[in-house]
Amino acid sequence: MHSFVKSILVRIWSIGVVLWVCRVPLASVLVAAALLALTPQGRDLFADIALSWWEWAVFFLLCFSWAWIVHGSARYALQSDDWVPDTHAPGGLSEARRAELRAQFRCTALWVPRVLGVSVLLLVGWGLCRTWRNMKGASAALPEALAAEQKSLILMFVLLFVVALFGLLVLLRRTWSTTTPEPCLDRRTPIFANWFGTVPPPQPLTRTDQFIQLARYLIASLVVFSIGFPLVAAAWAPRLFFVPAVFSGIVLFLGEVASWSHRVRTPLLLIVVAVSVISINIVGRYHDVRWLDGHPAISSERQIPFKLAVDRWMTANQCLADATKCPRPILIAGAGGASRAAFLTASVVGALLDLDNAPGHDDEKTGHVRSRVFAMSTVSGSSVGAAVVRAAMVDVLGSEFPPCTSGGAGSWYGKWAGEPVGDRKFDVTKSWRDCFQAIVAGDFLSPVLIGLFYRDNFPISNPLTEEALWGDRAQLLEQAFEERYNRLTVTPGAATRKATRGDVSDHKQSKSADETGLRRPFGYHPDVGTHPDAWKRWVPLLFLNATSVATGRRVIVSDVKIGSKYIENKTLLPFAYDLWELRVDQTPTLPDIRLSTAAGLSARFPVISPYGAVRDSKNQDIIDQLVDGGYFENDGLATIADVAQALKDYHLKPVVIRVVNDPKPLHGDRPLAPDRPPLPTDDGRTPFEGVSSIFRALTATRSGHEDGHEAYLKQVLGQDDERIYPVNVYQLSPDRLTSMKPGDTSIESHLATSLCRRRVSESGYMEFVSMSWWMSQPVQAYLDAQLCMADNLDRLVCELRHGQSADGDLCKLKAAVESHR
Repeated sequence: MHSFVKSILVRIWSIGVVLWVCRVPLASVLVAAALLALTPQGRDLFADIALSWWEWAVFFLLCFSWAWIVHGSARYALQSDDWVPDTHAPGGLSEARRAELRAQFRCTALWVPRVLGVSVLLLVGWGLCRTWRNMKGASAALPEALAAEQKSLILMFVLLFVVALFGLLVLLRRTWSTTTPEPCLDRRTPIFANWFGTVPPPQPLTRTDQFIQLARYLIASLVVFSIGFPLVAAAWAPRLFFVPAVFSGIVLFLGEVASWSHRVRTPLLLIVVAVSVISINIVGRYHDVRWLDGHPAISSERQIPFKLAVDRWMTANQCLADATKCPRPILIAGAGGASRAAFLTASVVGALLDLDNAPGHDDEKTGHVRSRVFAMSTVSGSSVGAAVVRAAMVDVLGSEFPPCTSGGAGSWYGKWAGEPVGDRKFDVTKSWRDCFQAIVAGDFLSPVLIGLFYRDNFPISNPLTEEALWGDRAQLLEQAFEERYNRLTVTPGAATRKATRGDVSDHKQSKSADETGLRRPFGYHPDVGTHPDAWKRWVPLLFLNATSVATGRRVIVSDVKIGSKYIENKTLLPFAYDLWELRVDQTPTLPDIRLSTAAGLSARFPVISPYGAVRDSKNQDIIDQLVDGGYFENDGLATIADVAQALKDYHLKPVVIRVVNDPKPLHGDRPLAPDRPPLPTDDGRTPFEGVSSIFRALTATRSGHEDGHEAYLKQVLGQDDERIYPVNVYQLSPDRLTSMKPGDTSIESHLATSLCRRRVSESGYMEFVSMSWWMSQPVQAYLDAQLCMADNLDRLVCELRHGQSADGDLCKLKAAVESHR
């Protein structure tokens, strides 16, 4: 019994030693498992239905290479003598001791690399399986989900073939070799070892070793190119390619470092981490906010008084002389949620803008919806959607149609579909909704991954300026926004589109790329002038919310100066900071920031984006660090409530459209009692609850804040829920669709059919709606279909019908919905 227990302990110990030697490939497998199989963001990669067969073939080839590199890296590490302490003792490793160790570790050293290699492919299969299950729930309702379900099922069978091929090659590898290599202690040496001393002559490579070498060169070339040109790589390579390329590249580089660690008996991996930490701290300006230092501007030009903004809005709505004749101003509150938030927020705003161009639109009965949208208070991802809205509206100021010229290469679901929806076609050149969706449907995360795993760990600075030679991952994210917008819209200097787009005479052809799109300086709100069509020239104000690390308060990037007096000595948003206010230090002019940077400041989500350092304008000392606006409150309600209060002080009666992209639970909340919050349904327990509970509590606190800010908003509006119009993400169901039929000739039905462009005939529900800076076409279609749900649509339609007059009928919470059922 004693000998049996001892043998078991020896076996466990030997497995532990082998896993330690193979720690780099093992770590890559564990991280890949967390990304591909456990996160909706990773699984959403497999729901991409726009990829061609050859792109999927390349992906499986990359995955096969990734698995083989993991297998080969682990095998090479074990075949080296350097991990054995006897090798470094006087006299070295004797042949007798070598034979003894080979016998002890042979089985473990043979199978651990094989299991690690196969695990890579099995993790991809797990991700495909969970993608299939998620898409299956919505496949009856959405053709995009059905296509993803069918494709993922086919891909699982293809992957089984790849796994079988990998296993066959691994098992037959040893039989093909003329000199069968030992699974451990085969005298292999790290790369370049012959540069630093005498080593045994290299053994001839087997066919599989030659394949490994080829895969190494291919992956290393792709990674090096991506590090140097991340935006170019992300623009031309499908996002699906980045995961195997990034992770196998890490195994290649760090695997060699680990081999040298054993050889020189030095913790080189820890030294690499230490060098990374030191270099990050030496380059002190690496995470600074991007400022347009060549663009100094006077604050009054960049930010206008709130009273002037109100006057421009009233002029656009032809009620400057009498506020009681104004329509009810529409305020948009957009919640955070990366591309998911950007897509849904931009879809809602785009749908509202399209109403004025919809067939059968009657100005006398519904007014100009476009000019009613007064402001947008957005957080995180919805700030990106708001920035796209601003850039597009200003780039074709005064036009009825958006600036888009292309729908992308299939990343947008409308481009993939390519067929009419109902009686309408997707058209990014005529529909604001389609244009906005196509822009925000891009892949913004791939360049960020390159920054996160490679570039940001070793920033290199200019010794003269102390500034980094390349931007951090936050800058890559901002530039990805810019590049996507520029690829899909009219380029600077292009011919005027007056004949086909309407009046765009104010859009200067001489503008450079840095003065248009998301690269334009933030602010400089356009004047509506005295044009008869002033409503076409109105552009909603932006209030982009970030969070101050130093104080926990809001830092807002806005067209109007935060903290200024606007009426009767009242202060606009008195408990928030203005971005430029943080930099003021006896300097008459302060530089601009790009529109993309303003959105990026609001969307600095943990890990994916670092903080943004703000320095004073005189001594360049750090004044504050800005992070995601969702740290303070994730729905933008606090800011929009303050804006609503200011509008009421001008005798206007605002309403709020609250866009929340977080899916509603399938079974709803657990009610406690009337006027009480729902009971918790926390199922997020982890093995390290003592630590993780701290962070979960901190992130959940913002949800608690939202209840208080929502109550404050209701108090400001004075009508409880009657002036708040929520847009949420629900289960798709024919029973929950709006009952306003296309054949109905009422104004309400006209508005409803314009907003709801595809009425689902079957129920559908996605258990996981991915929240990331990339988003599959089925998720996009699922979000777009939410504008057909009665809970989202009916009361909003009622407001659009009656809100063109300040004294119009209020659309009560239940009456408006029930009247059409």
